[in-house]
Amino acid sequence: MEWNESVLVSAHTSTSKTTIVAYAIAMYFHDKQRLKAAAHAVGEINLEKKFESGTESLRRGIMIANSLYL
Repeated sequence: MEWNESVLVSAHTSTSKTTIVAYAIAMYFHDKQRLKAAAHAVGEINLEKKFESGTESLRRGIMIANSLYL
């Protein structure tokens, strides 16, 4: 995942597949924060706002998906 390659995880129940997905999501958020900071550093305010709104949309989607399992 660190090399921006696609990963297919297929395994039986109770093998930490969820942990792998959580790690991928955390990496995504980390990369978005770096891109947002770079956009801010070069004065691209519109691009910075796009990264922020995309991140917020994903966070809301994750919270909604999480609540489906309760």
